[in-house]
This record gives sequence, C-alpha cells and structure tokens, in this order.
Amino acid sequence: MRLISIFTLWLLGLFGLFSQSDGKLDVLFLNRASLEASREIFQNNLKHLPPALSALMKDADNALKARPLSVMDKNQVPPSGDKHDYMSIASYWWPDTTKPGGLPYIRRDGERNPNRYIVGDRGRIGTMVEQVQALALAYAITGKELFAKGATQRISVWFLDSRTKMNPNLKYAQYIEGSNEGRATGIIDSHGFRDLIDAMILLRGSPSWTEEIEHGLQQWFTKYLSWLLESENGKEFFASHWRERTESCGGSGALRPAELAPLRQSSVEFFGSRRPVR
Repeated sequence: MRLISIFTLWLLGLFGLFSQSDGKLDVLFLNRASLEASREIFQNNLKHLPPALSALMKDADNALKARPLSVMDKNQVPPSGDKHDYMSIASYWWPDTTKPGGLPYIRRDGERNPNRYIVGDRGRIGTMVEQVQALALAYAITGKELFAKGATQRISVWFLDSRTKMNPNLKYAQYIEGSNEGRATGIIDSHGFRDLIDAMILLRGSPSWTEEIEHGLQQWFTKYLSWLLESENGKEFFASHWRERTESCGGSGALRPAELAPLRQSSVEFFGSRRPVR
C-alpha cells in the first residue's frame, strides 16, 4: 500500500520526526550529502558557483521578487461559491464541437487542454511549491533569513491566512464541464505537496518558522487527511490505486475501512503528542 505509506511519511516528516539542530540538515527525500556539499561550496567559493547551484540561487531570488500566490487569485468561482476551495479542470477533456455550448466535454486521449493551467488553481499550486522549495533550499545553503522569511510567507498565504488560504479539500479538482463538479483523479493535483516536506523541515531552523505556523499547518493537514479518508473522492482514489496493486497479485482489490483505520489512528496519536519547534 505504497501510496498511503508515502502519505504517512509525509505527515510524520512534516510534523516533528525531523528537526534541525546543531546545524545538521535532516531531510526526508532530498539527498542530504548533496545538500551539505552545496552549503560548503557556497560558503567557500561564493564567486564561482557550479551551474546548478547558481540556477537555484537565481530561482530563489526570482521567487522573492514575485508576490505570494493564493487560491483567491483565480477568476472562476467553484460550485460551492467559495473561492477558498481549490478547483481545476480535467486535462484531457475538451468542448464537444457538435453540441450547443460544447457541453458536456468529451475526452481526447493524449491531447491536453491548454486551459488546464489557466482555469482554476493548478498552475498556481505548482508555482507555489516551486517557489517554496527554491527558497527553503536557498535558506538551508546560505543561512540567509530573507529566504526563510519568503518561503514561510508563501506557505502562510496558501495554507493559513484567513483571507487567502485554501480550504483543506480537493472536491472540485479536475472537474469535467457538463458532467461533474470534481473527480477522485483530481487528488493528484496535490502531488507537489511531497516537495514541500523537506522544504518545511529545513525551515524549522528559522526564526520565521513559529509555533503558530507549525500548529496551523498541523490543523490544516489533519483536516486534509480526514477529507482524503472520509470523502467519496478520497475513498475512490485510494480504492482505485489499491486495486491496481492487489489485482496484479491475485487479490480482490477491495479497500476496506479497517485498512485505513491504522493510518487515521496513528495520525491522531501523533498530532496529539506534537514535538516543539526548535
């Protein structure tokens, strides 16, 4: 059940199993040795950085110049009437030119609708993740607080600020015009959250990363986990991925509630014994 195992690591890695102390860089997915080497190179050879490190610093500088993004930036309003809800359109679905108004949309295999990054929030969520990752890495390598502050600000705008935050669900992700308001497949729109894990771990060594921010993120992701496990879209998503693996091994492919219970319980217990920020 690799997908759920990864999600468990995501939550545990984000909220306390990994912390920065004594200048040590603890990361979950990034190559720690490469990160340490990059920091040493920056400290000892500032005028002649390798191309990859130079590109990272440029990305971080550009991220600082850009304004933080939010789900509130989209021009469309989700079916809920609340712009705080994330929304996106299905990638391979297009207007039916034979129907008035083009509805319902029809699938064109292998042809991606270019509006997928224009309508809704998909483009913004990807850019937000890229900016946070670049800024957090720049902070870890250089030790400059302005990078940590920039990354923390973007996280707060996307997840925490009451005026701009995303509601913790993907109910309206990858909807098909004229057919539905959202699909289980839309959950893959949050795949970039994986890249936020190490970014947030690295930021825990910064004065900008406060108890208030960490507690707020714990609450957000706890609610998101509940939505994933209890919503129809979430159940369908996990069930379909479980079937793909078990059927190839001769299993029935059914995802039972009892198989999700340990994940839910372990998360509840973990959040109840949160480790302090260092």
